[in-house]
Amino acid sequence: MNINKIFYVTYQTFPAKTANSRQTISNIDFLVKNNIFVNLIFPLRDKKSSDDINALKEFYGIETSFEVTGIKHNYPFGKLNFFNKLMFHVSHLLWSRKTINKIIRNLETKEVFFTRSDWIFYYLAKNNYKVLFECHSLTKLRKILINKSIKSPESKIIFLNEKLKSDSKIPEIYKNKMKVIQNGFNSEYFSDIDRIKKNPNEIIFTGSLMRHGNKRNFEYILEAFQDERLSNFSLKIIGDEIESINIKNEILHKKIKTEPFMSNKETIENITKATYGLLVNNSSDLHSRIYTSPLKYFEYIKANLKILALDLPAHRSLPFADEISFFEEDNSESFIKAVLNAEKKNNKENQSVDEYSLDNRVKKILSFINS
Repeated sequence: MNINKIFYVTYQTFPAKTANSRQTISNIDFLVKNNIFVNLIFPLRDKKSSDDINALKEFYGIETSFEVTGIKHNYPFGKLNFFNKLMFHVSHLLWSRKTINKIIRNLETKEVFFTRSDWIFYYLAKNNYKVLFECHSLTKLRKILINKSIKSPESKIIFLNEKLKSDSKIPEIYKNKMKVIQNGFNSEYFSDIDRIKKNPNEIIFTGSLMRHGNKRNFEYILEAFQDERLSNFSLKIIGDEIESINIKNEILHKKIKTEPFMSNKETIENITKATYGLLVNNSSDLHSRIYTSPLKYFEYIKANLKILALDLPAHRSLPFADEISFFEEDNSESFIKAVLNAEKKNNKENQSVDEYSLDNRVKKILSFINS
């Protein structure tokens, strides 16, 4: 029997400027558009947290409505500013256990659950509920939890890429309970793309300038724009933590524009006007180096941008990676050559890009849940 209702339970909080919160809300938006009733359940763990659906709709720029349930968070993470990683794990575990016990006590029928939280996945699987876990990264603890949870007859996992799936070390006997489903773009924001006037030679980066507590490494890229070979190029950076960008001189001030966080729709409008899309991370971060599947990448390729990317295994494994111009970290010369190499490439609209729309992604998720 096909499902018509999903409880999306997560340890994320909303509203938030993070890519992970944006991705979750986008998926819920399209679940609702596919006639699924969704109840989003999450902790009210900081002062800005809100379970007001109108506030969330305005913040994320969506029109769909769904049920929102904010749960009190009386745990140390977010309140104590020390041992943050330890506080996160302890609070995550305790909140998840208490919340899941409370939810299942009040349920009259077996419901379907969707989550990005390993502990929520674990406690739901332990109680034999039908639950889908979306895996974006791996740690030693997460591997233990998902390998235990997958043994439940009603549990399934989707991974953002093949590397996550293989590194999870889940036994082959559970292969039918696992599926790779990449991130996707909101096609509704690209309806006027053919009428957009491009800004010639504009390179764009969107997203937070901090990654898991560390700065994205931008310094050598900024330095590259002082080179005469990039005299006709400009860089636009749109995102959170914009103050971490240090524009040192007048030359860079003229060629580099920074914009603070904006709505998804406004961000896409800027992306569609650019010519090049930039992917940059800090290679010292395991997730960024090996597992990331950037939401912005799928928006870049839908906007038919030429892609410039730091040469990382995660970026090499992206769809259409053979069209990417890669550069080395901390190497301004390598970045300049990547830009000049990308300049020579012709923009070819790829019809198969539409496979990665959010609507198609959600349809794949629902089909997997129902299988």
